[in-house]
Amino acid sequence: MTVGGTLGRLLYRLMPYRRKISETNLRLAYPELDDAARARLLRENAKSVGRGIIETGMAWYLSEEKLRALSRFEADPASLALLRDPATPVVLIGSHSTLMELGVRLLGLYVDAGGMYRPLNDPFYHHWIKHHRARAATELIHYKDMRHTLRFLQGGGNLWYALDQDMGPRVSVFAPFFGVAAASVNILPKLRQRTGAHWIPVYMWREADGHYVVRVAPEIKPVAGESDTDVMRRVNTDYEREIRQHPEQYYWLHRRYKNRPDGSRYPYPEKRRKKP
Repeated sequence: MTVGGTLGRLLYRLMPYRRKISETNLRLAYPELDDAARARLLRENAKSVGRGIIETGMAWYLSEEKLRALSRFEADPASLALLRDPATPVVLIGSHSTLMELGVRLLGLYVDAGGMYRPLNDPFYHHWIKHHRARAATELIHYKDMRHTLRFLQGGGNLWYALDQDMGPRVSVFAPFFGVAAASVNILPKLRQRTGAHWIPVYMWREADGHYVVRVAPEIKPVAGESDTDVMRRVNTDYEREIRQHPEQYYWLHRRYKNRPDGSRYPYPEKRRKKP
């Protein structure tokens, strides 16, 4: 996908602040790599971000038949049985990859699932994106609407929920993510307590031949007596294991480590303000 790769490289040049965020994340997550190796990974990630823009168009405008022809669905049998039981609520633990829009659209071809969304600042752009995302989801739920979330799960729904962003200490616990403490949304135990929801990771990636894979992983089962931090440590370990398979396809542009548990220095460069 040459056009997408070129677009990604251009965007990284036009968005130096976001590029520096990615550089910081890769330095923290991959201390074992030398500068040259991290620079190569950054370039590949830039290409993947650009491809993701093209893939968003594919998700929104390609027919179901064409999307199925481009994809492969893999699932742990026990997890798939839970997902296809209309009486069993499941939280599908998602992640932010560069092909997230396409991945979620592909997931919707194989599994009925609702999804969480966060409104965008531009109302027109928000409604445009929400319209297209509705094709992949049985229901779209505002990320702050806990009543809607609980009602949906209590009705036996499957809910895609990405937990790999720093949403602030108030709703998070600090758990290692690539060996570095990261604020991790600790909603899973609460949802299980209130609805009985199972926790099942789902991952999507792009293969070298241009095809896509959606993989439903084995269930992450609760352990008696474990804390919220213990739960998110296991979730983050699962994230990390999967991301390391295709590190260039992860969305490293988010400030994953912006809040620090120990008052240590903010790891990212300050954003320059435009002169009035």
